[in-house]
Amino acid sequence: MADPNVGQVVASVWEVLMTDKPTDSIFSSQGLLYLLNEEGFKETAAGGRLFECSVLYAVNTTFKSYSELETLDTTRIDVFDAARYDQKIVAGTIVFSDLELVRNQVANRKFDILEQKLENGKMSHGEALNTQLYSNGSGNGGKDFDGLAKIISSTPTTGVVGGIDAGTFTFWRNRQNSGTTGSTSGTTGSTSDTAAGTGTASGSTSGSGSTYGSGSSSMSSPSLRVQSVRAVSGSCSGSSNQ
Repeated sequence: MADPNVGQVVASVWEVLMTDKPTDSIFSSQGLLYLLNEEGFKETAAGGRLFECSVLYAVNTTFKSYSELETLDTTRIDVFDAARYDQKIVAGTIVFSDLELVRNQVANRKFDILEQKLENGKMSHGEALNTQLYSNGSGNGGKDFDGLAKIISSTPTTGVVGGIDAGTFTFWRNRQNSGTTGSTSGTTGSTSDTAAGTGTASGSTSGSGSTYGSGSSSMSSPSLRVQSVRAVSGSCSGSSNQ
């Protein structure tokens, strides 16, 4: 005879819950974000319209050898400029209802659903930041952060970073080498490096960076609540062909 609904075993025996919270089976290690935070590549700035980094970009060419009474070269050589970076935001929402909280009372819950939703929000936020730190900033209509793919380019003779055109100014180019395919050694990929690292400044930033902040707002429905998580960042980066 068929069971009327869930069956005798389900109706009579509880499940053995082996964990006290959900096991992470989706997020990466977020290694780049972790490294930038742990190694101190983070700066904090209060307010401002954008992030600016002063750049020393030229040699004073008046310095040379002279004869005894030769007139010194008094040409003024401009050697300073500035790289400018737009401020960008990464944000998200965590939605929960009053009914969810009522159902999730201590006596009959498997884990604290609000606490774990907030934890998932922080991890999701970090995952988005970590991904963008590797990118070229063109994602989502150019709203993504300028990451390593833009700052350390595989085509260093082109592209604009911080408002400075690497196609025009050689000092702003990173170094790059392309591998070749050989019959014995196989294929080697292209490599790029830069003489200057990346840094960021922002409301609180990290690396090409980020700040964690959170706030909450109530929606028009009394049973729907939204927790927001956001990051603000720009990047002050440079490269050199020295």
